[in-house]
Amino acid sequence: MLGKKLGEAFFESFQSSVVGRNMLPGPLELFTAEQGGKLARMIGDDAPGTIKNYFQGRNLSPSSDALKWGSADEALGRTRTIAAGGAAGLLAANAFNFDPFGMTSGVNNLAQLGANATIGTTMYGAESKRLKLAGLGYLAATAVNTFRGGDNLGPM
Repeated sequence: MLGKKLGEAFFESFQSSVVGRNMLPGPLELFTAEQGGKLARMIGDDAPGTIKNYFQGRNLSPSSDALKWGSADEALGRTRTIAAGGAAGLLAANAFNFDPFGMTSGVNNLAQLGANATIGTTMYGAESKRLKLAGLGYLAATAVNTFRGGDNLGPM
């Protein structure tokens, strides 16, 4: 009886170790690897074409057993291009610690606010009532912490 409990405890611990996760993948890991393989096969040697399709505003959608690019959306492509350029500029300013008149810090705060607003509205837009409530709480914590100074709990 004691040997069985020790064996179960060891097996559970082994599954959560680095070796166990790699040798004994679970269903989620297998699904993720399968989807990554599909994406890698779809892209193949066409990584520049994939980036081009993304910035043209095309989205991937499942089609029978493969993924296909949808039609181009000019407005979405322009939005993605502007967002990528802004993110690259913000990343460069942070990497070089460039903060003239606190401008980079202000843009960092706006980007963080936008990310938290996206998370909260996504949760609030879900069909689950619990997730809606959690999203509402997340948005409330974001709003409170936006105007509060110092170390804040929760988002922001």
